[in-house]
Amino acid sequence: MFEIVCYLGGTAGDLVVGTVDSRGCTIQNGTVACDTERQRLKKSWQFCNDAGKLQYINRIKQQYRSIPSHDINFHINNAHDFIAVCVKRQSTAQWASNRFKELHTAQVWQEMSSVNQADTVEKYAQDILDWSSWIQTSTNRVIFLEDILDGCMIQKLSSIINIDEIDTDFYNKWLKTHHETSHDTCT
Repeated sequence: MFEIVCYLGGTAGDLVVGTVDSRGCTIQNGTVACDTERQRLKKSWQFCNDAGKLQYINRIKQQYRSIPSHDINFHINNAHDFIAVCVKRQSTAQWASNRFKELHTAQVWQEMSSVNQADTVEKYAQDILDWSSWIQTSTNRVIFLEDILDGCMIQKLSSIINIDEIDTDFYNKWLKTHHETSHDTCT
């Protein structure tokens, strides 16, 4: 099994990547960091062309069972199966947008703003909602940020991939660092 996890910044996509395969991932201050080499499709402009991206995927899937990506058009154009991390509610999109801005340097915020034309937290939150609606037309393999925050990600993820391949301890550690608790609201 090899999973590509597509998402916008701030929506806990690296957590999904680490829950599928925690090798090379750490949790620090409530955030997940993955090995730099594993994150290359988060900055796809580092590749000269799609052939380079395809070579990268073929090589990296020999090392890991999952990778993060922001290059959704590349995956759609190449008919890749992927998991998308989406957001349902405005309040959650606002939380994710604030989280992204707080976790990254001003330079990273500026780079994202220039690409997305989202120069405020409010505009980026709307981008997250718009992207979430749009991406669901290309995949039904969706994890919602609301489920992640509510402690329900394992249940939702296990309906998409083999439960034996899920690192529940990694996810539970992240929940604890966020002072979240699992509760019986998972549906």
